Amino acid sequence: KPVFVLFSLQPSSTKMLALRPFTAGSRYFWSQTPVVASVPWGLRLMSTVVEGVFCIKPDQLPSTVTRLTNLDTAMMHFPGVTAHNFFLGSLDVNQLKEALVRVVEKNPALAGRIRSTANHGLEVHYEEASGCHFYVRRLPVDLEAVMEEFDSPKIARKPLEWEALIEKLGIANTGPGPVQIDKDAPLLTATYLQGDRISTLSLSVSHLLGDGATKMKLLQLWDTEFKNPGSTAALSGREAVEET
Repeated sequence: KPVFVLFSLQPSSTKMLALRPFTAGSRYFWSQTPVVASVPWGLRLMSTVVEGVFCIKPDQLPSTVTRLTNLDTAMMHFPGVTAHNFFLGSLDVNQLKEALVRVVEKNPALAGRIRSTANHGLEVHYEEASGCHFYVRRLPVDLEAVMEEFDSPKIARKPLEWEALIEKLGIANTGPGPVQIDKDAPLLTATYLQGDRISTLSLSVSHLLGDGATKMKLLQLWDTEFKNPGSTAALSGREAVEET
């Protein structure tokens, strides 16, 4: 069975809060968020992985821009909200990519770019945007070996060492607001790293466009589209945010 441990960590953060334990098979992990132990991501062993960056852009983009509010811009200097999932074995990369395509098709704002306005505001625009980025790479052998040395007690004792190890993986993060404004910087990035025994799947969402709840909902949609193609609906609208 595929099992994973999920950490919602920000780069260069100094602590991990509210750790919650859960069991998966005969192994024991820690998570900041309650998660189920059995995750139907279609685990299977794969001997090779084609490395690259896939640009995911819906066929039909919104015809109007999305205005960012004061609540959105209050998150200006926060990096993207990011989740890392760790699996025993490998995942089907094509199925992952196709499922993410369907999620973005139904939520096209994720494929936009942040643009400044004449009155110092910010908007999400859709022209000349390359969409969301899905990175596929091999998990370095040396880092995979170090990751296997960690279990839940060791992560609890040495959280900074664990976080430093995760940062060495070079997983893409959307970054804080200043690196996104008026640039071709994606609002959503996904990264899949495949090793010989472990694989990782990460999702990062711009903090200018969403929050931790957005990230978790997108992960759920991605998982659902992987299991049942075409079965999800779009995220709820931004009406409540726009009132601010």
